[in-house]
Amino acid sequence: ELGEAYSICDLAFVGRSLLPPGGGHNLIEPIAQGKPVLFGPFVENNQHNADELVKSGLGIRVNNAEEIEKSVRNWLSDKGELAKLEGKAKGFILHHQGASQRMVSLIETQLKN
Repeated sequence: ELGEAYSICDLAFVGRSLLPPGGGHNLIEPIAQGKPVLFGPFVENNQHNADELVKSGLGIRVNNAEEIEKSVRNWLSDKGELAKLEGKAKGFILHHQGASQRMVSLIETQLKN
């Protein structure tokens, strides 16, 4: 399973995002395992998450094999940075937990009005 693979890797590239039609697989799965993530430009199914991950430094949007190689080399050359990103990823997940319940509460409130 991907979850197991993410748990033992140092970083992840999320597929179905580099070439059209794209769509992108789940960007949050590797983050939930504390791993920074690389992904291509075609992440229509995950655009909000992609933007948040880039903004937080937990994700890098790449456009080709050369950019993937450069990003992987940069991250793997600095184990201290990878350790920081692992902690940051856990914080990202904690910050976003409970979103579904908040949406349910908001909808219930609106329906009552």
